[in-house]
Amino acid sequence: HGETCPTKALDKTCLFQQVDEELYGREMEMGTLIDAASRVALHAPSPLEVSNHDTNDFLCEAIFLSGHSGSGKSTITRRLISFCEAGDWFVLICKFDRQVMPMSALLSSLDTFFGSFVQEQGNDGHATPRDPSIQEAFDRMSRSMVTSLDSEIFCQLCGLLPNLCKLFPLARNHLLAASVTPPSGVGYGSNRLRHLFHVLFKAVCGGGLPVAIVVEDLQWSDSFTADVLGDFIRTAGCGSTFSAKEEAREAGSLLLVANYRDNEVSLDGFLMD
Repeated sequence: HGETCPTKALDKTCLFQQVDEELYGREMEMGTLIDAASRVALHAPSPLEVSNHDTNDFLCEAIFLSGHSGSGKSTITRRLISFCEAGDWFVLICKFDRQVMPMSALLSSLDTFFGSFVQEQGNDGHATPRDPSIQEAFDRMSRSMVTSLDSEIFCQLCGLLPNLCKLFPLARNHLLAASVTPPSGVGYGSNRLRHLFHVLFKAVCGGGLPVAIVVEDLQWSDSFTADVLGDFIRTAGCGSTFSAKEEAREAGSLLLVANYRDNEVSLDGFLMD
């Protein structure tokens, strides 16, 4: 009598409720990640102290984890995310999926990142972050956007990332007030998108908090999406410290960690380039 429901049957068992994620034999990899994260965190001042910070350098470090499926890459990555989230970090997580367009996955991750800081609307009708240090960081991002963007570009970003307008109402009001007519008819060509993402990443990294961009399953991205990330970290100078006086390099700190399945990547493919 009745039908058997596998999901309900599993819910009544404890077989999958206690999963041991203890890492074995990965001390060296975890140590490398934690050391890099510590260097990046030390370089970034508190948002409330950033105006008194001695250096205007941008520190960027990039680490790539490779291995077969089940080799522990995701577990190591989750440990790093927990380490960063326990401190004062901005953590942006992008997981690619072979069933989802790579650019859609990146846009969704960015919008989720901004949306995670949005509160319910206040009396003024705008959403604001809760924590004062986070608010100060977002105020710095807002000022960076005002100086780096025009109303046309900002409207394009808001079209791609709806939560951006909710989080930066001051930038929106300032930039739109400078526009006589709403922008129209402007497309999202590859060079345009590269510029939009570059300005956005630069603003996030200039907030005064260390930033971690975590990319999972990079083998399922495409050449353009990988180039968007690659262009920014090359300009930021990952692996080195550059003076903010150099063009397109501002104060900030970034840790990029990406993992991919090396048995699903060709040696002459875009990822290896």
